[in-house]
Amino acid sequence: MLIEHHAIEPALSQRSPRFVRALALLIGVALLCLGLVFTGTQPAHAAGYTVSGTLSFPASTPSALKQPVKYTDSDSQGIYLTLYEAKSGTVTGWELGTDANVTFDPNTGAWAVKNVPNGKYRLTISLHLPKNGTAPGTNKEITVNNANVAAGKTAFTESGRLRASFAVCGWKSTDSVSHYVRNTATGAVTKLQPAQSGWVQPSTQCPPEVGYGNYDLPAAGIPAGNYTAYTVWNGVTQYYTGKDKPTSWSASKAQVFPVKVWEGNWIQTLYEKVTPYADVPKGHTFFAPVAWMYENGYAAKAVNFYPANTMTRGAMATMLQRINDSDYQPSASLKLPYSDVQKTDTHYKGIAWMYENGYAAKASKYHAGNAVTRGAMATFMQRMKAPTYQPSGNLPYTDVKKTDTHYKGIAWMTENGYVAPASKYRADAPLTRGAMSAFLNRIFA
Repeated sequence: MLIEHHAIEPALSQRSPRFVRALALLIGVALLCLGLVFTGTQPAHAAGYTVSGTLSFPASTPSALKQPVKYTDSDSQGIYLTLYEAKSGTVTGWELGTDANVTFDPNTGAWAVKNVPNGKYRLTISLHLPKNGTAPGTNKEITVNNANVAAGKTAFTESGRLRASFAVCGWKSTDSVSHYVRNTATGAVTKLQPAQSGWVQPSTQCPPEVGYGNYDLPAAGIPAGNYTAYTVWNGVTQYYTGKDKPTSWSASKAQVFPVKVWEGNWIQTLYEKVTPYADVPKGHTFFAPVAWMYENGYAAKAVNFYPANTMTRGAMATMLQRINDSDYQPSASLKLPYSDVQKTDTHYKGIAWMYENGYAAKASKYHAGNAVTRGAMATFMQRMKAPTYQPSGNLPYTDVKKTDTHYKGIAWMTENGYVAPASKYRADAPLTRGAMSAFLNRIFA
């Protein structure tokens, strides 16, 4: 019940003091009967309730991070603690360091937001670290319903932090793109997750079709150390080479960067596929693996790649030698057993490397100009990557038997996921240059 004072004061001013005292007495008795008499101070909950909790920090936490966040043009660090209405549109809320009803005791870690009305709220607590870092703490919805709320403890951890922004040129909504970081010492891989901090602007080097956004580590962070970053885009891996630089298809070109404790790190990169071949434009089925072949020097620069042409045994030998042993030079005294291979031949170096390493069988002829079949390719790959491999289990192909010449190679390819499951393998079918680049990319990238 609300008493509008301006509605009764004019009437009272026109009455005698005796009448006023009598009327006041009657009103007081009536309010007492109704239980509406004010005692001079309101109940504690009349202005709202208190939401409170505690923060805990490892002993190594810098003192600057145990204070309310201080925003600057260049950097911001400290405790970010907000309580805002959990609804869409314009919301009311409070922030530590900005609103007087939000308090924090750095000695005990206790915090409180006072005078909070009933309703649903979003509580967000994190640490802003130097160099654009964030250590997440609490992000949850709470309800204030005629009582104070204990939000519990937020415990920060001593972990490395990283924020990454990626521009994926040529991206389509149907593409599969995932981002990862890898510890160079342990080999441990961590998948990044989308961050709730908006979007980055696409690079001017990108075409109109571009996917871009911010990514973050899981809440637990990662151990401090040196890392590389890479993206797997439609099954093909590309490596971070530096801020706002095109990525590389080669792991050897990946930039190593430090991830530190109590300090952020921000990497920004441009993912762009490049190929010089007129007959392998963006959108081509084999665009990604052919670009990988070109960038790494496994395929020569030319006007066309001829992805639909048959891959010859000689060309395959050259590509494999470039991928596995780019510095190889045949000895002057080397004598190959193949009567159809001369030292002046285009693919002599590759064939010599295949022979010296036992990847090509000893025979009277090599048949460098013949097509590479899918079966022969499987055998070559298995000899290189897993020479002691022995098959186990059954294959899904109706046209491959355990007595077949290339059974072991086909089994190895299948078990390792280098060929897609199908009813037939077609071991005798010739490989195209495009398909060969895809197999090489899957196996050696």
